Amino acid sequence: MIQRVVSERGVISPQVYATSRIIVGSQFYGTANAVLSAAQFKELIGTIRSTQGIQEITAPSVTMKMGTQATVEMTRAAPPEVKDKFIGCKLELGTLKRDKGRLEVLIKPAFATDNGDALLIDPKAEPPDWSRVLILGTQASNLLSTGETLIAHLPVGEKRVTVLVTMTALRPDGKPATGFDQNLSLLSPDEN
Repeated sequence: MIQRVVSERGVISPQVYATSRIIVGSQFYGTANAVLSAAQFKELIGTIRSTQGIQEITAPSVTMKMGTQATVEMTRAAPPEVKDKFIGCKLELGTLKRDKGRLEVLIKPAFATDNGDALLIDPKAEPPDWSRVLILGTQASNLLSTGETLIAHLPVGEKRVTVLVTMTALRPDGKPATGFDQNLSLLSPDEN
Protein backbone atom coordinates (compact mmCIF):
# COMPACT_ATOMS: atom_id res chain seq x y z
CA MET A 1 0.00 0.00 0.00
CA ILE A 2 2.83 2.41 0.85
CA GLN A 3 4.51 1.55 -2.46
CA ARG A 4 1.30 2.37 -4.38
CA VAL A 5 0.72 5.69 -2.56
CA VAL A 6 4.34 6.81 -3.09
CA SER A 7 4.19 5.83 -6.77
CA GLU A 8 0.92 7.73 -7.35
CA ARG A 9 2.06 10.86 -5.49
CA GLY A 10 5.47 10.85 -7.15
CA VAL A 11 4.08 11.20 -10.71
CA ILE A 12 3.50 14.57 -12.37
CA SER A 13 2.73 15.94 -15.81
CA PRO A 14 5.52 17.68 -17.71
CA GLN A 15 5.86 21.43 -17.49
CA VAL A 16 5.58 23.62 -20.58
CA TYR A 17 8.49 25.82 -21.68
CA ALA A 18 7.32 28.59 -24.04
CA THR A 19 9.59 30.70 -26.22
CA SER A 20 8.31 33.48 -28.48
CA ARG A 21 9.57 35.47 -31.43
CA ILE A 22 7.93 38.52 -32.94
CA ILE A 23 8.67 39.34 -36.57
CA VAL A 24 7.81 42.83 -37.82
CA GLY A 25 8.03 43.42 -41.56
CA SER A 26 6.10 44.31 -44.70
CA GLN A 27 4.52 40.85 -45.01
CA PHE A 28 3.30 37.95 -42.89
CA TYR A 29 5.39 34.79 -42.55
CA GLY A 30 3.79 31.35 -42.48
CA THR A 31 0.03 30.77 -42.18
CA ALA A 32 -2.02 32.02 -39.23
CA ASN A 33 -3.02 29.22 -36.80
CA ALA A 34 -0.62 26.84 -38.58
CA VAL A 35 1.82 24.58 -36.73
CA LEU A 36 5.50 24.38 -37.67
CA SER A 37 7.78 21.45 -36.89
CA ALA A 38 11.22 22.24 -35.46
CA ALA A 39 12.76 21.87 -38.94
CA GLN A 40 10.14 24.13 -40.55
CA PHE A 41 10.66 26.73 -37.81
CA LYS A 42 14.42 26.70 -38.36
CA GLU A 43 13.93 27.12 -42.11
CA LEU A 44 11.48 30.01 -41.61
CA ILE A 45 13.86 31.81 -39.23
CA GLY A 46 16.66 31.38 -41.79
CA THR A 47 14.46 32.98 -44.46
CA ILE A 48 13.51 35.86 -42.16
CA ARG A 49 17.10 36.58 -41.17
CA SER A 50 18.18 36.76 -44.81
CA THR A 51 15.46 39.32 -45.65
CA GLN A 52 16.16 43.06 -45.50
CA GLY A 53 14.01 45.39 -43.41
CA ILE A 54 12.83 42.78 -40.90
CA GLN A 55 12.74 43.41 -37.18
CA GLU A 56 13.04 40.23 -35.08
CA ILE A 57 12.25 40.41 -31.37
CA THR A 58 12.87 37.52 -28.97
CA ALA A 59 10.43 37.73 -26.09
CA PRO A 60 11.34 36.47 -22.60
CA SER A 61 10.67 32.75 -22.18
CA VAL A 62 8.34 31.34 -19.55
CA THR A 63 7.80 27.95 -17.91
CA MET A 64 4.30 27.00 -16.77
CA LYS A 65 2.20 24.06 -15.67
CA MET A 66 -0.16 22.46 -18.13
CA GLY A 67 -3.64 23.91 -17.85
CA THR A 68 -2.39 27.34 -16.77
CA GLN A 69 -1.83 30.71 -18.41
CA ALA A 70 1.10 33.09 -18.47
CA THR A 71 1.63 36.61 -19.76
CA VAL A 72 4.87 37.89 -21.24
CA GLU A 73 5.09 41.68 -21.34
CA MET A 74 7.55 44.04 -22.95
CA THR A 75 5.62 47.19 -22.14
CA ARG A 76 5.56 50.63 -20.65
CA ALA A 77 2.61 50.71 -18.26
CA ALA A 78 0.22 53.63 -18.14
CA PRO A 79 -0.04 55.73 -14.99
CA PRO A 80 -2.69 54.57 -12.47
CA GLU A 81 -5.24 57.16 -13.62
CA VAL A 82 -5.19 55.67 -17.16
CA LYS A 83 -6.96 52.31 -17.07
CA ASP A 84 -6.05 49.25 -19.17
CA LYS A 85 -3.46 50.90 -21.41
CA PHE A 86 0.15 50.09 -22.19
CA ILE A 87 2.67 50.65 -24.96
CA GLY A 88 4.65 47.75 -26.37
CA CYS A 89 3.99 44.02 -26.76
CA LYS A 90 2.01 41.64 -24.57
CA LEU A 91 1.64 37.90 -25.17
CA GLU A 92 -0.93 35.86 -23.27
CA LEU A 93 -0.15 32.15 -23.46
CA GLY A 94 -2.57 29.42 -22.44
CA THR A 95 -2.10 25.66 -22.26
CA LEU A 96 -5.56 24.17 -22.24
CA LYS A 97 -5.63 20.37 -22.35
CA ARG A 98 -3.81 17.34 -23.63
CA ASP A 99 -5.07 15.30 -26.56
CA LYS A 100 -3.20 12.16 -27.67
CA GLY A 101 0.23 13.47 -26.76
CA ARG A 102 -0.40 16.98 -28.03
CA LEU A 103 -1.24 20.12 -26.10
CA GLU A 104 -4.05 22.51 -26.99
CA VAL A 105 -2.46 25.96 -27.02
CA LEU A 106 -4.04 29.41 -27.20
CA ILE A 107 -1.95 32.53 -27.77
CA LYS A 108 -3.22 36.12 -27.66
CA PRO A 109 -0.68 38.69 -28.83
CA ALA A 110 -1.48 42.39 -28.33
CA PHE A 111 0.48 45.42 -29.48
CA ALA A 112 -0.07 49.01 -28.42
CA THR A 113 1.40 52.18 -29.86
CA ASP A 114 0.80 55.92 -29.97
CA ASN A 115 3.36 56.35 -32.71
CA GLY A 116 2.00 54.72 -35.84
CA ASP A 117 3.97 51.61 -36.68
CA ALA A 118 6.52 51.86 -33.84
CA LEU A 119 5.99 48.73 -31.74
CA LEU A 120 9.05 48.82 -29.53
CA ILE A 121 9.46 51.02 -26.52
CA ASP A 122 12.00 53.77 -27.07
CA PRO A 123 13.35 54.73 -23.63
CA LYS A 124 14.40 58.13 -25.00
CA ALA A 125 10.94 58.92 -26.36
CA GLU A 126 8.75 61.57 -24.84
CA PRO A 127 6.01 60.37 -22.50
CA PRO A 128 3.18 59.02 -24.64
CA ASP A 129 -0.13 60.72 -25.27
CA TRP A 130 -2.21 58.01 -23.58
CA SER A 131 -5.40 59.24 -25.26
CA ARG A 132 -3.89 58.27 -28.63
CA VAL A 133 -2.72 54.80 -27.62
CA LEU A 134 -4.28 52.12 -29.77
CA ILE A 135 -4.21 48.47 -28.66
CA LEU A 136 -4.54 45.81 -31.37
CA GLY A 137 -4.81 42.11 -30.66
CA THR A 138 -5.40 38.74 -32.23
CA GLN A 139 -5.38 35.10 -31.21
CA ALA A 140 -4.38 31.71 -32.56
CA SER A 141 -4.93 28.19 -31.30
CA ASN A 142 -4.03 24.67 -32.31
CA LEU A 143 -2.76 21.35 -30.99
CA LEU A 144 1.04 21.20 -30.61
CA SER A 145 3.44 18.34 -30.01
CA THR A 146 6.52 19.15 -27.98
CA GLY A 147 8.93 21.41 -29.90
CA GLU A 148 6.32 22.65 -32.37
CA THR A 149 5.50 26.31 -33.07
CA LEU A 150 2.15 28.09 -33.43
CA ILE A 151 1.80 31.11 -35.75
CA ALA A 152 -0.34 34.23 -35.23
CA HIS A 153 -0.66 37.25 -37.57
CA LEU A 154 -1.63 40.84 -36.82
CA PRO A 155 -1.59 43.91 -39.09
CA VAL A 156 -0.41 47.04 -37.25
CA GLY A 157 -0.62 50.08 -39.52
CA GLU A 158 1.53 49.37 -42.56
CA LYS A 159 3.48 46.69 -40.69
CA ARG A 160 2.71 42.98 -40.64
CA VAL A 161 3.46 41.22 -37.35
CA THR A 162 4.08 37.47 -37.23
CA VAL A 163 4.17 35.90 -33.77
CA LEU A 164 5.85 32.50 -33.37
CA VAL A 165 5.36 30.63 -30.07
CA THR A 166 7.16 27.32 -29.47
CA MET A 167 6.03 24.97 -26.68
CA THR A 168 8.36 22.29 -25.31
CA ALA A 169 7.56 19.62 -22.69
CA LEU A 170 9.99 19.65 -19.74
CA ARG A 171 10.87 17.07 -17.11
CA PRO A 172 11.26 18.14 -13.45
CA ASP A 173 15.05 18.35 -13.95
CA GLY A 174 14.58 20.90 -16.77
CA LYS A 175 15.49 18.50 -19.57
CA PRO A 176 13.10 18.00 -22.51
CA ALA A 177 10.40 15.35 -22.08
CA THR A 178 9.35 13.12 -24.98
CA GLY A 179 5.81 14.48 -25.05
CA PHE A 180 3.04 16.29 -23.23
CA ASP A 181 1.23 13.04 -22.42
CA GLN A 182 4.21 11.46 -20.66
CA ASN A 183 3.65 11.09 -16.90
CA LEU A 184 6.94 11.74 -15.13
CA SER A 185 8.14 10.17 -11.91
CA LEU A 186 9.69 12.49 -9.36
CA LEU A 187 11.54 9.54 -7.83
CA SER A 188 14.29 7.37 -9.22
CA PRO A 189 13.81 3.61 -8.82
CA ASP A 190 16.28 3.66 -5.90
CA GLU A 191 14.40 6.48 -4.12
CA ASN A 192 11.10 4.72 -4.71
